[in-house]
Amino acid sequence: MKLSNKLWIHWGKNPNDVFQYLKISKAGAKLDESKKFIQWFRFVKDYRDKKGARWFLDYEIYRSLLKVAPEAKIATALQSLKDIKDLKNLAEIVQNYQFKLWVGRKDPRTDGNGERLEGRDIPVSTLYSFNT
Repeated sequence: MKLSNKLWIHWGKNPNDVFQYLKISKAGAKLDESKKFIQWFRFVKDYRDKKGARWFLDYEIYRSLLKVAPEAKIATALQSLKDIKDLKNLAEIVQNYQFKLWVGRKDPRTDGNGERLEGRDIPVSTLYSFNT
């Protein structure tokens, strides 16, 4: 565990605090290339290892990322994190959460509540629709 992560945990910081401190929201479209994003994800891993996964759940990680990037960019970023040995497991867990979320939708252009998602990368072709 990096010293900065140990100190943040010791000082009672949580992943939301560190997310804001590192200004992850500025990474946005370049999330998968951001060193600060990797640092935050590593902090989340260390935080969950220390406190337990129930203190920052999979959906909270995903929800944090949705605030700064579209789902397609999150998918790309999670895929790239799987190449980093110490982050691979958590990246797979969050990626699995994302896949379950997508499969649970009747229409991939809406969230789980049927609300229309915004973004250019959302397919509009019926080829991608799960409607029966």
